Amino acid sequence: MKLHWIDTSLIILYLVLVGILGLVIRKKASSKLDNYYLAGRNVPWWMLGIAGCSSYIDIGGTMAMVGALFYLGLKSVWMTHIFWGWFIIAGYMAFQAKWIRRSGVMTFAEWNETRFGKNRDAEMARLASAIFLLVLMIFNLMYIAVGIGKFAEAFFPISRWQATLIVFGVVGLYVTVAGFYGVIITDMIQTVLIAAGAVLLTIIIFSNGIGIDLAQSQPAGWSQLAPSWNLWDGYLNSTPAAYQHFDLFGPLIFIGF
Repeated sequence: MKLHWIDTSLIILYLVLVGILGLVIRKKASSKLDNYYLAGRNVPWWMLGIAGCSSYIDIGGTMAMVGALFYLGLKSVWMTHIFWGWFIIAGYMAFQAKWIRRSGVMTFAEWNETRFGKNRDAEMARLASAIFLLVLMIFNLMYIAVGIGKFAEAFFPISRWQATLIVFGVVGLYVTVAGFYGVIITDMIQTVLIAAGAVLLTIIIFSNGIGIDLAQSQPAGWSQLAPSWNLWDGYLNSTPAAYQHFDLFGPLIFIGF
């Protein structure tokens, strides 16, 4: 698939603008440590909420959800409990922000000391958490890199890893230079773009009847929302190996919860 030159120009313009934005905000972000890491602890809740919308949306996760919807049908809605765990998120919303704000800490190491004190056991817990988070971030970057590369190579005449390096370079610029201020503002812009794109894409799909034939050609179980222990008969025969473990739908949902 080839993009129109206008589409390509808009993408390039966006990447340039967010890079420039990081340089513009640099002075405010670097005035003191609190400004760089926590945006001065003075960001309105609605800005954080809007920014958070795009922070939890990535191309890899979107591709995974689209694939699940294609092969699992409406039951794929339940898979979000396995991917993200809504009970954990509910706990974060209810307690985490209050705990962190009241503690007055900035880093995870400071939070660990506030919670457990200064002793050998607390230091071992901090070290174990630091190693785990480092490994987790490495795997997250690998996952994001693959998602970006697979998506970009379908539209641009460059290799998967070239596209990934370009995106990582731009993101690395505004995050490193502008700190949390840069992350919040660029995430807000991305949320607006994602929301507008979702509305336009929905209008296009329903106006042209795209996907109706696909839905009508699927087995009856494909359009059923209620969870079940197994998926419909014949699921394993018509599904790639990468999605066949979802046939044990009930056990997977149970583990997710």
